[in-house]
Amino acid sequence: MALRAPVISAGLACVLASGLARAEPASTTLPPTASAPALPPAAPAWLGPSGRARTPPRFESVGLLDAAASVPLESVGLVALITYTGFKDWKWGSASFRFNSEGWFGMNTGSGGLDKLGHAYGSYMTSELLYWRLRATHQGHWVSSLYPPLFSTLLYQYIEFFDGYSVDHGYSYEDTIMDGVGVTLSYLRNRFPGFRKLCDFRLFYYPSGGRSFQPMIDYQGQKFFGALKLAGVPGLERTPFRYFELLAGYYTRGFPRYAHADEKSTHFVLGVGLSLSEAILGPLEQAQGEPFSFLNLASSYFESPLYVSSERVRRRPR
Repeated sequence: MALRAPVISAGLACVLASGLARAEPASTTLPPTASAPALPPAAPAWLGPSGRARTPPRFESVGLLDAAASVPLESVGLVALITYTGFKDWKWGSASFRFNSEGWFGMNTGSGGLDKLGHAYGSYMTSELLYWRLRATHQGHWVSSLYPPLFSTLLYQYIEFFDGYSVDHGYSYEDTIMDGVGVTLSYLRNRFPGFRKLCDFRLFYYPSGGRSFQPMIDYQGQKFFGALKLAGVPGLERTPFRYFELLAGYYTRGFPRYAHADEKSTHFVLGVGLSLSEAILGPLEQAQGEPFSFLNLASSYFESPLYVSSERVRRRPR
């Protein structure tokens, strides 16, 4: 089943006052017999502030009704987009309702499981979009709410239900499970800021075989990655390790849904990548603001080609 991720595309103020205007300044003269206090040892020259080592924004819990009232256009727009696409491209209403077990990551499945990761990523991105918009409507506060994952769960169940009436799809319990994985990951990232600093779920896409830009259905050009950001590891955020990320990825090539190929293969990837947020975009965001704020945000969802990796490959003739 094709990846159904509506494409997505952000921001604290703290005031300090003193009422000690009449206070006498403290004398800095040392008694004749006192020695100057020892200064702390200087930090190594390569230690510096991390782009992620910032004062955290205010944490705000938002109820379901308040959250729904804060993002009505986004919610209605997502439902409208899915409905239009379902009848136009997914052939909703073309068959009687049926269940369809599509399998997981086996070599005999339609896409080697890449569509399952697509479902997880799609539901994840839908929830992340709503969290992002909630922060924008609450003065940039760090928002905790059940509305984004709940809305995303219902939206993807809406998709699965009407897929049951499609001659091409059918209701797939595997898709439903992966939808749940995506929204759960989004909830954890937004409920626990430390987890968000540590982990990302990303898509790398490059159009394949002369195709136009079709990241939702061009499986040949897709790779999915989980990133462990060393800048989010306690103790490493002020060391050179913060500029790197550990990557685990998966992609497939040559499956029956793809155009001409002599064999099909699945690829498991382990690698090390450069953190664009820490090395480039974070400092530019602090210095210049937009558009680097948006680009820095996007770097959490889309993988760059700046990584080295090792792969384990399974192959089978078509």
